[in-house]
Amino acid sequence: MPKIALLRGGAASGKSTAFEGLRKSGRLKGWAFIDHPWLKEGFKGMKDKRELQKKALFGLMKPLMKEKKNIILEEMSAQTVRKQVGYYVRKYGYTFVVFQFEVASGAFDRNLARVRKGDKIHKKTMTRKFVDESHADHQRKVDREGIVVNTSEMGKKKVVGVILKGLGVRG
Repeated sequence: MPKIALLRGGAASGKSTAFEGLRKSGRLKGWAFIDHPWLKEGFKGMKDKRELQKKALFGLMKPLMKEKKNIILEEMSAQTVRKQVGYYVRKYGYTFVVFQFEVASGAFDRNLARVRKGDKIHKKTMTRKFVDESHADHQRKVDREGIVVNTSEMGKKKVVGVILKGLGVRG
C-alpha cells in the first residue's frame, strides 16, 4: 500500500529539519518529497495565494498518486488531503502516517537561530507571538492518531530514526 507521510506541528517544532534530514538520509528512495512551505512561498503577495497554492500542491500530488508513489509532505493534515484528493486516496489504496511534532520549549530560540543562518522562508515566524500562536493552533488541531515526535527530547538523527521506524523502513 502506498503511503502519505505528514509532518505536522507548530512553527519551529522541527518539521523542516526532519524533512531535510529524511531527504538527505537516502533511506526513502522512490519517495516524493513535496516541500509545502517552499511551495507556499512561491505564491507570496498574490491576492488568491491560498487557493492557488492548494491547486498547485494537489495538482502535483495527483499524478504521483496515480503512479502509487509514496509521498512525504509537511504542514498538511490528513483531513485536508482527503478533502482535496480523497478519490485518489481511495482508488489507489493510500494510507496516512502522521507525525505530530511537539516541542516543550525552545521553539522561538530555534527559529531565531535558523533566521540568523539566512533562512528566509521561516523569517515570518520570528516573533515569539507568532510561534506561541502557531503552537496553540496546532494543539487545537492535533491528530490524535499521529505518532508524537517530541523534538525537545531528541536530536536530529533520533527524530529521523523515529520517522523511518514509523514508516516501516528498516535499517
